[in-house]
Amino acid sequence: MPFYASIIIICKNQKKYLKRSLPIIFKQSFSNFEVILVDSGSKDGSHKLIKKYPLRLIEIPPEKFNYAYAFNVGAKSANGDYLVRLSGDAVPKDEYWLKNLIVNFQDEKVAGVYSRWLNNPEANIIDKYVNWLTMPNNKRVFDSIPNWNGASGAIRKALWQKYPFNENLDFCEDLDWSRKVQKDGYLIVYEPNSVVYHSHNEHLWSASVRSFKILRSLLKIYRQKI
Repeated sequence: MPFYASIIIICKNQKKYLKRSLPIIFKQSFSNFEVILVDSGSKDGSHKLIKKYPLRLIEIPPEKFNYAYAFNVGAKSANGDYLVRLSGDAVPKDEYWLKNLIVNFQDEKVAGVYSRWLNNPEANIIDKYVNWLTMPNNKRVFDSIPNWNGASGAIRKALWQKYPFNENLDFCEDLDWSRKVQKDGYLIVYEPNSVVYHSHNEHLWSASVRSFKILRSLLKIYRQKI
């Protein structure tokens, strides 16, 4: 495959996940990639850990962080034709995670591809329900439902350059991006053979705050005030 990918990991204080994910990333069957880690103030020894791996570290001020800003910063320095976004707390299941994302871009109408999540054992009930509802075993292709997911997914760099992620959104910038490219006639693919372990173990209050921020971002998107 004549593709080159840039894996952009967004993290803060997620050393325990990086210890699991980085060895798997650097053993992928598809090896034509670079790794960029965008960190917003880790204090847990992450920086010492990542020195063992051939990746680039970009540090951003914690007070400027949101997911859109962090990804845009990483994407601006990326050399790949395809941008692969991976949350710091998402761990690829196996060495085929990346290949199974990238192969979908053989179809020129595909703008973005996202992975299936498997819950960690400590996942809260909200994540378990969302996983059951949205992560089936069968592949799906969407031409109008905006749902590309930034926990683990890949997009065409050319389309990111046309539509950078909206930094005015605290959440749902990935949904907002997919909505824009679908209006241009592109497709979003859910690829269940690309698998990561990813979930949250938030208490009810934290989960409620997250849900409120998601709702607020959705209102911004669909009211088109940004």
